[in-house]
Amino acid sequence: MFAFYKKVTLYFAGMSLLTLMLGFLCLSLFTSSKALLPLEESIIPWQVETINDEPSGGASAIREVKPSEPFSYQYFVSDQTRYPHVRLALNFGSTMEPQLVDLRNMGISFEVKCEFSDVLTFELYTLDKKISEAQGSDLYRPAADHFLCEQQWTTKTFNFEELLVPLWWLDIWKVDSTEKTMFDTSKARSLVFVSSRHKSMNQWTKVEIRKLEFIKQNRVFIYLFCAISLFMWLAFIRWVLVQYVERLKEDIRARIDSGKALIAYQKLSVEPHKDKERSTVLQFLAKEFSNPDINMEMLSKSVGINRTKINEILKDELGVTFSSYLNKLRTTEAARLLREEPDAIVSEIAFSVGYKNVTHFNKVFKSEYGCSPRTFKEHRESL
Repeated sequence: MFAFYKKVTLYFAGMSLLTLMLGFLCLSLFTSSKALLPLEESIIPWQVETINDEPSGGASAIREVKPSEPFSYQYFVSDQTRYPHVRLALNFGSTMEPQLVDLRNMGISFEVKCEFSDVLTFELYTLDKKISEAQGSDLYRPAADHFLCEQQWTTKTFNFEELLVPLWWLDIWKVDSTEKTMFDTSKARSLVFVSSRHKSMNQWTKVEIRKLEFIKQNRVFIYLFCAISLFMWLAFIRWVLVQYVERLKEDIRARIDSGKALIAYQKLSVEPHKDKERSTVLQFLAKEFSNPDINMEMLSKSVGINRTKINEILKDELGVTFSSYLNKLRTTEAARLLREEPDAIVSEIAFSVGYKNVTHFNKVFKSEYGCSPRTFKEHRESL
């Protein structure tokens, strides 16, 4: 069985390596990206729109917008109004032909750097069909998340499905707060970077953005990886079980043959011994091994040979001790009964071959044949 276990270990290592390689492949296919910068090379046309708080009496502004790589602009947030803000929107399509983009199962990634550290907001605007129909014109629902813009380049990643609709927008349009996670990413209108009342107030701050790209997560490859891996490992486990049973059968057959070659008792041919004492001891054990009370003292008294001599006979003749030889006789007979008498109960066989305790019998039998009596019985036809 050692060779079998070694073979299984090598195959297991190979399967693990193959699964790992398959996982890396599916992971690489799981995520794909589509660049938005520079503008002229973007896979989706977009145009810049700046929005500020001027309608509410504010003086916030955006200037020097450069849609290149890196994308950059400067913003100024004034404290002249209660809710100061500036927004830089990347609207899909054009002013004359606005475009709605399907961003399901997608996210966005970019590197950003600010002249002065500040907290910015990323927003995704999607068409709100219900409110738009009620208003008679298109209305877009924002979903947002905040991020820290530092003075060195840092990477930011957002999964669109994990953004939240701001409570102020829900309050304005009398929408229940439970809908803060509800927005249609299949009808996205624009990406927006917002600066409001945070750190950089009343000063111009430069923002630079590069490597702006959509990240698409294709779950099909994850499902494919799981399906292939499951099939591979189930097939491997089935092969191991089949091979284990075959190896176990071969091992049991070898042990049975070994028992036949080693043990001499009435069910097998008893070889004549030149030495009378040896013959007497072996003949007695062959006839009385099923006696549950047999022990060295009984054997010694019955054959008239002292214990030391008996041990010498067993050691010289068979290379075993008294208890080992007795167990060999009993388990060999038990194996024969298990094979030839399918209706016999394991406990009955245990008692019939001289064991008083079934648990002890199971332990000794498994030690001898490598499996329990029940398993031996279940596979008796192939042995």
